[in-house]
Amino acid sequence: MNPHGPGMYVRTVFFENSAIVLDLRRGCYYSLGAVEARIWETIFQQRPLSEAICSIQREYNQPAETIAADAAAFLDGLGLKRKSRKRTVLGKRSRFGYRF
Repeated sequence: MNPHGPGMYVRTVFFENSAIVLDLRRGCYYSLGAVEARIWETIFQQRPLSEAICSIQREYNQPAETIAADAAAFLDGLGLKRKSRKRTVLGKRSRFGYRF
């Protein structure tokens, strides 16, 4: 199991411009559009969220602050909680700062 990515109770299937996320613990799933799927994939691959924000900004020509706020709202909507910088996961600091 990846100590920084989605827990073992979360399954994801990526498609060309979308994704499906299944949360087995909560018994629910999420259908993600292109932008949400890119944000989720970035977190799933343990890359900084800022990478997805920059990529989306280039593609859609929107302010980074707007994209960052939308990304935070999206992740909060999935029930992910932003960790404090001092907390760690399995003794290692998470680069993207979200707990699954």
